[in-house]
Amino acid sequence: MPSFSFEDIPDLQGRVAIVTGGTSGIGEVCVRELARKGCRVYLFARNQGRAEEAIKRMHEHSKDIKGEITYMQCDTSDFESVQTAVQQFKSQQDRLDILINNAGIMAVPYSVNKDGIEIQQATNAVGPAILTVLLLDVLVRTARQTAGKYSVRIVQTSSSAEYLLGAGPPKHSWDSLEQINREKKSTWTRYGQSKVANVLLSKELSRILAKENICNVSLDPGGVKTGLQAHSKMDPKMGVARWLVSTVLPYMLVSPDKGALSSLYAATSTNLNDVEKYNGLHLAPGAKHSTAAKHSQNQQFSQSFMQFVKSTAKKSINVDLDQEIEHAKQ
Repeated sequence: MPSFSFEDIPDLQGRVAIVTGGTSGIGEVCVRELARKGCRVYLFARNQGRAEEAIKRMHEHSKDIKGEITYMQCDTSDFESVQTAVQQFKSQQDRLDILINNAGIMAVPYSVNKDGIEIQQATNAVGPAILTVLLLDVLVRTARQTAGKYSVRIVQTSSSAEYLLGAGPPKHSWDSLEQINREKKSTWTRYGQSKVANVLLSKELSRILAKENICNVSLDPGGVKTGLQAHSKMDPKMGVARWLVSTVLPYMLVSPDKGALSSLYAATSTNLNDVEKYNGLHLAPGAKHSTAAKHSQNQQFSQSFMQFVKSTAKKSINVDLDQEIEHAKQ
């Protein structure tokens, strides 16, 4: 694959994107560069103040931003917040060309969200999955309108943790809340499971949407200097790993500008307009076409994860995601 840079992003005027977690790091760069090419970008994030500061930084950094950037409150660990954000978005837009699920937390101390789900699984995996399914109707509608021109993109931001976690149940099991939460396991193991789920979601969506003009891509952005590393220093259970993360790792990381290239390639590259060839693609750092870990491609795991997401959505926000999928595909 040829090298990819910001200047390789095509003209995006007329297109609409959602980027979650766009207040810093990779997400902020994605919002900025999409908007610079004329895309109308909706920045989904928890904190309005941080979002407004990020948007200000973007305009200070790039004086040639052409597309409008709009903040919408969305906490992916809170499924009611996800539902409200989708409803608000649909009240303003009837198309969606690009969805980048970027929001996430890493190796934080153990806690659960209000639905009793371990916070990393809720924020990084379950919330983004619910968000994506709730947006499928507008994504599919847009994909049918753009067929023959370009493909709609759904991008899941995973991590090398999906590969390093190791293979086999019950490590990747989504069969019960007890197995998912695993309080006694390492915070890194819990983080890794959430990153496996990002790839599982992409693979499952590539199967569900196989006949649509939508390219589903998962990716490992590589080691990037973002705010995620700050939280991982807080867990005393990490031992030597805690010291490595806080002391050694920062010298091995790339800038958010470089780290965002895989996400921007996945979201915009004309190479991926061939959906039949690239739907379900996984990218390594530097936007290199790659293959996810074997366990991250396991259909049994992906279906188990999706079943948990569906049951959670029904209990938490009283939404039948199977109906949402069928409605989108009509």
